[in-house]
Parts: sequence; C-alpha cells; structure tokens
Amino acid sequence: MKQLIKLERDCYESLEKLSKTNGFCFDLLLDFLKKRYHYLNEYNKNRC
Repeated sequence: MKQLIKLERDCYESLEKLSKTNGFCFDLLLDFLKKRYHYLNEYNKNRC
C-alpha cells in the first residue's frame, strides 16, 4: 500500500508541474488526484 501511495504522489507531483504549463485540462485531473491521494492517505493511516 505504501508503494501505491508513493506512486500516486509522484504522479500527482508530475501532473502539478504539467498543470502549471498547460492549464485547464490538467487542473481537472489534478483535482481528482488530490481527492484520491487524500483518501488513500486516510485509508493508510487508519489501517496501521
């Protein structure tokens, strides 16, 4: 699970950089990933 979260975070950070250069379409994806990342973080905290 921790590997999955690290992968998500790396993906999220890459998309964040892209959204700064490409704008709107990435903002929607980024918003989705933020919510997903937050959910996975909470899920992982509650499991341990």
